[in-house]
Amino acid sequence: MADARLDNQPQHQRRVSTATSHPDHRRQRRSRLLRFEELPEWLQDDHFIQTGYRPVSNSTRASLKSLGSVHNETFNIYSHLLPASLSLLAAALIADSVLVKRYPLASQTDRLLWLYYLLSVGTCFSLSAAFHTLINHSATYYHFFLKVDYCGIMILILAHFVTGEYLTFYCEHRLRNTYWTLIIFFTFLTSLIVLHPDYQSHDYRTTRVAAFTALGMSAFGPIVHSLILHDLDEVAPRSGLYWYLIEGLVVAVAVTLFVTRFPQCCMPGKFDLWGSSHQWFHVLTVGTVLIHLRGLWGAYDTNYHLRQC
Repeated sequence: MADARLDNQPQHQRRVSTATSHPDHRRQRRSRLLRFEELPEWLQDDHFIQTGYRPVSNSTRASLKSLGSVHNETFNIYSHLLPASLSLLAAALIADSVLVKRYPLASQTDRLLWLYYLLSVGTCFSLSAAFHTLINHSATYYHFFLKVDYCGIMILILAHFVTGEYLTFYCEHRLRNTYWTLIIFFTFLTSLIVLHPDYQSHDYRTTRVAAFTALGMSAFGPIVHSLILHDLDEVAPRSGLYWYLIEGLVVAVAVTLFVTRFPQCCMPGKFDLWGSSHQWFHVLTVGTVLIHLRGLWGAYDTNYHLRQC
């Protein structure tokens, strides 16, 4: 009967009816969350996360619009977008008003140290949020912003090194500059691996993680060197050593969860929207920043008041 009524309609009415239904149909298709097996191959990263995927948008606007909905990237986006905003705000406040009021004799270099670190944190987390927001745009956007995300990670690791070594060798400028040169070189070598086109597929995920981990573990070199030169009781408060050891432990837990994909590997489909390993990785990464800041603040306070250089 419905077909008969449609046949009896004038042709122009049928065209209007069909045309007006298409946009709604396309919007429904775009808003529907997908299962893992419905994704294109370039988006199939973690088969333990079975649902909650956004369809390929081919539209920056559509991907940005998904910021207002719940999907399996929602937590990944906001867990770094919000800290990025706070870091950039803190960069504007701490480097000038707060630091100068508490430490009136702080040098310009000291002020730049805090500004550099907070800007690096804001940059890293902003790039991470951008990647997770635009991950469903297209294969081209995915691969480009994945590299952008890697660059953000290296920016943050470098900032951890530069600030930590600045305070560890606060009075030993030659050693500090030597280690700065080394970490810049090591970061460059890491970038050659993680940004190389041959290592961009999901198959080389562990290789990329190993490269980042090796870069992070090289932080123990300056620590050991400082302990050779000075007693532990002197090194610990002036460098924030104990805080950095806690930071290293948190990083180890984060990397373990990331590589093993725990807990979703034990209960596939149970952590699709909340509580997956990547989300814990994000939380722990923010935690390492807070721990590093606490270590920096304590070490700077000690060096500032001792003023033995």
